Amino acid sequence: MINTVLFDFDGVLIDSVPVMKKAWSHVQQQLSITIPFSHYKELIGIPFSDILTRLGIPFEIHPQIKSIYSEVSLAYMHEVILMPYAYDLTYFLYRHNYNLALVTSKDLIRTQLLVSALDLPITALITPEMTERGKPHPEPLFKAC
Repeated sequence: MINTVLFDFDGVLIDSVPVMKKAWSHVQQQLSITIPFSHYKELIGIPFSDILTRLGIPFEIHPQIKSIYSEVSLAYMHEVILMPYAYDLTYFLYRHNYNLALVTSKDLIRTQLLVSALDLPITALITPEMTERGKPHPEPLFKAC
């Protein structure tokens, strides 16, 4: 019998694209990066460092980018919205004794803060810091199970 449901976060339970766009804009302004958000957006769902690598950004400035991006994302966290069905669906499953896991490419701190702020009944979180290989590799899914 199935007793666990695994969810992705962005685009499934939440819409954080407008916040991502603001964060990327700050990165562009502060570090004179000209790569448009549309290129970044195409890669959403894989670990942040992999996105930066695929965009051709030198590894040496990844920590700076992550710092700026995370700071702005946290500042605008209140603008992240739940998808229309997310709250009702997760609580329905929770009330029916399902374990709910979140497998995301967002970092642990922002994920924990968002899950708490949005009052989601998630029982397990899997973020890139917890695995050697991020999505789309199946390791995060295996760990969640």
